[in-house]
Amino acid sequence: LVLLVDLWFLSHLADEVAAPVGQLLPIVWLGTFVIPVFAGTGVSVASQFMGAKQHALVVPAYMMNLALTVFMSICFGTALRIFAPEIGRWMGLDQSLNAVAATYLGAMSGYFLFMGVLVAYNAVLSSRGMTHWLMYSSFLLAGVNLALASLFVLVFHWGLRSIVLASIIGVASAMALSVWLVHVKLRVRFYLKGAARDMLGVLRPMMRIGIANAFEPFSYSAQQIVLSTMIIGLGV
Repeated sequence: LVLLVDLWFLSHLADEVAAPVGQLLPIVWLGTFVIPVFAGTGVSVASQFMGAKQHALVVPAYMMNLALTVFMSICFGTALRIFAPEIGRWMGLDQSLNAVAATYLGAMSGYFLFMGVLVAYNAVLSSRGMTHWLMYSSFLLAGVNLALASLFVLVFHWGLRSIVLASIIGVASAMALSVWLVHVKLRVRFYLKGAARDMLGVLRPMMRIGIANAFEPFSYSAQQIVLSTMIIGLGV
């Protein structure tokens, strides 16, 4: 939904702005599909531990899921930031369109850090059966994003970066709500003493499930990247 809102407001700026961003959306999908699916590993592993009455391993599973998801988000966001000026060129965009795409991808890189934390905490809520709070978090993200994008573009007449800023503020707001729900409403407590040992103890099942789960959205996104590259090359 965030990407659809972005595209609508980008098209409001100009078709020349929306077109290159639309062609490079599969690059963004790579992060927005793979990272949340991998974060769902936390639900599976924590639920298994709860079902087996191994409650001492539940919080370490949450913490490891958060660590892995944030690590993936930082890596993806950093790569996006570094290679933003080159990605469009590699896919065949001309210089003017690539400049627009580079601006969008570079600005969008900050989105993924907040998204990584959000999906990890949403996994905690899901494992505790608090799915209605996930709906509220999604409404908050969409509402803040839509309201701020409307304000920035339709009222202040700001440019491309303001649309991305609205998305980042939206996901950061949803993240803050999820963090508050987990630590205040559910009273889940993370800890530092002995955390590394306990987290390593749950790493193997998380990696086994997480990699298998994330492979399908990864392969789909990779196919879409190849398809977009072919379409750009054909000039469609």
